[in-house]
Amino acid sequence: MKRLMDKLYSTLCLAVALFPVYVVTGFYWLPGQPATWLLSAGCAALLGALTVLIPGRWRIPWALLCLGALAVLLPLAMLPGSMLVIGFALWGTPREAGEEWPQGYWLFGIVLGLVAQIWAFFLTKEGKPGAEQAANWLKISFAFYVGLFVLNLNHRSLLDGVSRHTHEKPPRTVRTRNTWLSLGSLALLYLAASWRALGNIIGRVVRTVAGWIVAVLAWLSQLFQSEAIRPGGGAGSRSEAFALPPGESSPFWAVLEKIAIVLTMVALVVLVVWLLYRFFKKLRVVFARLRQRLLDTANALSENYVSRTESVFDWQEVKDSAARRLRTLRPFRKRVPRWDELDDRQRVRHGYSELLCKRPDVPSSVTARRALTDHLLIDSQADSAVLADAYDQARYSDLPIQPEQAEAMRKAARIRN
Repeated sequence: MKRLMDKLYSTLCLAVALFPVYVVTGFYWLPGQPATWLLSAGCAALLGALTVLIPGRWRIPWALLCLGALAVLLPLAMLPGSMLVIGFALWGTPREAGEEWPQGYWLFGIVLGLVAQIWAFFLTKEGKPGAEQAANWLKISFAFYVGLFVLNLNHRSLLDGVSRHTHEKPPRTVRTRNTWLSLGSLALLYLAASWRALGNIIGRVVRTVAGWIVAVLAWLSQLFQSEAIRPGGGAGSRSEAFALPPGESSPFWAVLEKIAIVLTMVALVVLVVWLLYRFFKKLRVVFARLRQRLLDTANALSENYVSRTESVFDWQEVKDSAARRLRTLRPFRKRVPRWDELDDRQRVRHGYSELLCKRPDVPSSVTARRALTDHLLIDSQADSAVLADAYDQARYSDLPIQPEQAEAMRKAARIRN
């Protein structure tokens, strides 16, 4: 189930990145139908995520079946975007969760969004019908994709920073707090970027609340009106002092409405300031805890890394390996010792080395006694038992070697004096 949710998140990012394709094709062939654009992108993302549940050899038929169903159920103008979404989802399915998208693909989505913004700008400037609506949808999708891009970069930087010296992931609590902090920062960024629209919304809310307050006060004033009417046409109601001809507003109610608007705005400002104060106070505490947790984790990982390095690394082994490599790169061969320069023990071992050099096809796993007794290194006329005993005596014992044994090994290896 977790693999499916990871894949669904990946294909959702893919659909958001490729949503400009839906907008462009929909602008020319399905104008004024943003619901169809969104439905096509959502269906493609869902069907692309389900590829993770399909066995490997059935994934391509599944993708073709999904594209056929989308072509039948949805307009054909939406098919290019769906082909891209399902195709990229199918291509990234064999990869591990979170690795379906290399960093270059995220940057490609940014470039595609910028190109779509330029296209929408020129369409709006020309005043074509439906261009304003397409531009608004492109702005929303691009802002959403930028948020996803920032979250992905933050997640990757956390993994790379903490797991630089190990393959282990950061603790789950650290990842959860980091995600919430990133979402809060993105929310503040979106609010700061849309401050003009936010101001208009707040103004409408304030006016609506003020209207409600005035309506409540008017309703309360009607409860205390006197039912008595004086004979002779006198004033029979307490509210007649504020009565005006029909179609005109009373100065009392106009002033009362202004007062209600001011009080509502002051209350909203105080509430917003208090909420921001509480939010930033909590945010500072969370940042401090997260920073301390990251430092503790990084220090622990770095200490473990140093200890493992010191226990595994062997400088002598490195020197020996380098020496062996240098010996193989020498342009000259090692001088072969003369027979008369060796003693009998060295002569026996040198003769056996010459036999091995002449027969490189003999496996190295074969012992010397077996190679000699089975006549793998010598011909059938040689006395294999004498040669095998001589080599074992010269290699594995301190018993003296007789000259006859050394001479037999010399003849077997055909070494000249």
